[in-house]
This record gives sequence, C-alpha cells and structure tokens, in this order.
Amino acid sequence: MFLFLVCLWTITIQADQPCGNVAEIPLLAGQTIDVGFMTVSNNQNSLIIVYHAENGWTITETHLAVATSLAGIPQTKKGNPIPGQFPYYTSHSPGVTEVVHVVNSNAWPTGTRLYIAAHAVVVSGGSNETAWGDGLDFPGNNWATYFNYDVQPCIFSPGILQFGNAVYTVDESGVKAFIEIVRTDGSDGTVSVDFNTSDQTATAGSDYVPVSTTLVFAPGETSRIVEIPILDDLAVEGNETLDLVLSNVVGATLGDQNSAVLTIRDNDTLPPSPGILRLSDTQYFFNEKDFDQTIYITVIRTDGSDGEVSVKYTITEDTAWETIDYDGDFSGTLVFADGETEKTIELTLIGDNLKELNEIFSVSLSNVVGAVLGEPYEATATIKDDDGIIPE
Repeated sequence: MFLFLVCLWTITIQADQPCGNVAEIPLLAGQTIDVGFMTVSNNQNSLIIVYHAENGWTITETHLAVATSLAGIPQTKKGNPIPGQFPYYTSHSPGVTEVVHVVNSNAWPTGTRLYIAAHAVVVSGGSNETAWGDGLDFPGNNWATYFNYDVQPCIFSPGILQFGNAVYTVDESGVKAFIEIVRTDGSDGTVSVDFNTSDQTATAGSDYVPVSTTLVFAPGETSRIVEIPILDDLAVEGNETLDLVLSNVVGATLGDQNSAVLTIRDNDTLPPSPGILRLSDTQYFFNEKDFDQTIYITVIRTDGSDGEVSVKYTITEDTAWETIDYDGDFSGTLVFADGETEKTIELTLIGDNLKELNEIFSVSLSNVVGAVLGEPYEATATIKDDDGIIPE
C-alpha cells in the first residue's frame, strides 16, 4: 500500500470554504476494488472529510478517526484498527453516494500532520464490502490503511474592488447602462464601496439619472452591477460622457481602476451638410522653367462633405495664352463624391525662350450643384518668366 495525497486545486479562501489545497484519496474495497474517492480539506475552524462513492457503489456506514499520531487511532494491541470505536460514525439506509464529516480543527495549528483512518461499508448489487481510504498499512495483520493530511494555512483575503472596464458605452435609446464593479484577489467577508456619477459633457437630469449608492459584497461575491437610467431626447448633441467613481472602500482595497467613463451615443442626427466649394487660394504661382510639367489648382470642400456635389470651372486667358503658355481642359466640371473634400484642376505649362514679362491667366468657379459656392471663387495664376535661366 502507499500514501496518496494529491493537490487538486487552490481555492479562493472564504470563511466557510477550504483553505489552501484539497487532497484526494482513493476509496478501495477488498484492497483493490475502486469504489470511489475521498476529499480532505480544512477551513479556519474545521476539517472537512467527504466520502464519494462511484461506479455503482453506495455507502451504508462510515467510521472515521482523526488524530495527531497513529497511536491516537483506536487499535488492538497488535495494531489492528477498531472501526467500531472510531469517534465519528454514520449509517445510511438505503445507501448514499456522498457522506460529509466535519471535525473541529481549532486545536490543530497550521502545518499539523494528521493521521486519518477512514472506513466505510459499501454495497453494489448483491456485493457488500469493507472499504478504506487508501494510504499506509496499519501495523497489525490486516489490510486496513490510514493516510496523512497536513492542516493548510488560512489567509483571510477580502479582495480588491474596482471597475471591470475603464470605458463603458450605451445608446441614448438604450434605457439603462449596466456598469460592472468586480472583486478580485480574494472574496472573504463582507465589504463595501461607494459608487457615484458626475457630469462631463452629459448632464444629470436631462441625459441620465444620477446614481449615488453603496455597494455591499457578501462573502464570496465577486461582481456587482450598477444600473444607470439613460434619458432620451431629440436634441442633436453628439456623444456625451459622464464620470463614474468608486470611493470609501470598507473591508477591502480600492483598485487602480477606481474611475471610469460612460459614453452615451447620440441617436439624433444632423441634417445633411454638403459643404462649401471654393478655390484654395486667390493667387497661384508657377515657374516657366517647369515647362512640360503638370500644374495643379486646388478646389476644396469645407463645412461638410455629405453627398455628391459638383462645380464648373473656367480658365480664361489674360497675358498668358492658351495652348502657347499652358494647355489642358480650359473648362469642365469637378464632381465631389460623398465625403470627398478636395479636387484639382490640372494644366500643363508650355515653356519658351522668349524674353517676356510674367504672364497671367485666371480661374473661376460657377454653377455649383448640391452645395454652396464660397469665396474665393476667382483667382489669378502667374507664370514666372525664366529667360535669364534657360540660355537662348
């Protein structure tokens, strides 16, 4: 036989739940028949020993002894255990699949090694067997076994309270916003925290109902939800925000995420804003030395870009001549797609070796469709002479 102590999981410590690790021990009948298992754990005040029957077996009797030495378990002089003298006993008719024993552990400091003899009578169909919690052999001439368990330390951990998220959002028509406050790193005992809302761009009473409350977390409780009523209106105001704040924690620790922001998404829309079309400047300057290069005159769309709009442009000769000093489409229509905010008029400079003054042509906008014509809608373009730069 052998000692079998397996740590299954670490449980968050509460006053009525296990401290540290839980041990699992096989429950064997007739030395080799697997009829279930046992779990052993302790909390701050008690040792909890649970019999679990499986594989079609049930438990009709249990006998349990717990001591700080093997000598403390009732035995014959030859070292055979005496289950009938064990201090903890249950009887079940019909048989059950689970039996729980709770033993006062206040006399056993953390780290105390306990000797546990766990006996059971189990039945399955017509079979009736004696079972023991598997472990070490008793010294007598028998196959009875006992096992050891070390009392686990209990650390009281009330936890940390904070918001579950830094940012929350809700539609203006959403009726309520649901804000989660979480408790992490422990959940022992009863703790509390104050919750308050305050205005940023949202206004209490017209955009939302203010909330000021104290949240109480019961032992083991790890999450609370605060509901903030949202007030719908017809005003076009864009998204609005309010502050959420936690303070005055009692019994726990206030976490770093102790403030958050709630955004109320506006559900009212502005009328379309197609914008204003205008030239980007009143004057444009180009160098004749850039001959055979494309030049650009920019038309911009400001104060909105909703929908498709258009504008006609016209290029007019002055001292600069079409097809001699510049070339291109001297009139046309620029079409702005929905959301588009800039278009260009493209021309090509034509250079020459003539000594001449700077030359000028003009550009104008007209016939706007779907938007508004803004200023400047007329401009001059100057082609700077470069006779002194290009040799004749």
